[in-house]
Amino acid sequence: MNATTIALLNLADALPGGRAAILEDIAPLISDKVFFSPEAVAKRYDVSLSCVKTWRAKGLLIPSMKIPGGTARYTLSDLADFEKRAGKEAVKE
Repeated sequence: MNATTIALLNLADALPGGRAAILEDIAPLISDKVFFSPEAVAKRYDVSLSCVKTWRAKGLLIPSMKIPGGTARYTLSDLADFEKRAGKEAVKE
């Protein structure tokens, strides 16, 4: 992560609602361009890959894209929706 990204995340954390509020505002703008693998989602929330699969099976984490073979891809909007449903937050770096 570069210095600009870290500075922006620190600024977002200081605002009311933190990163989640910022993510909610910008997700529609970039959600069609950035996709996260289940592994990236696991890293984002500091959980195991099996935990991400469990969230998906329970309907808490809904992918925007399913790749042949059953692999899912998630947008920032998907992750924002998940955070609201599950009460989770991304782990700060």
